[in-house]
Amino acid sequence: MNIIHFNPADLQSMRQLMKQHGDSEFPYWGKNENGEPVSISIFPDRIAVVTEQSNG
Repeated sequence: MNIIHFNPADLQSMRQLMKQHGDSEFPYWGKNENGEPVSISIFPDRIAVVTEQSNG
């Protein structure tokens, strides 16, 4: 199991993720700090995060 720690405030680590995983074909799935399901798609020039929020 691959674990990716994603911090949107840390530009250097985001660049490193894009360099290492930018050619991945499928998103990485996991949970955020609130326990909500997220998918992270990593491309050579951007990172897209989708959160499935559970509101109340």
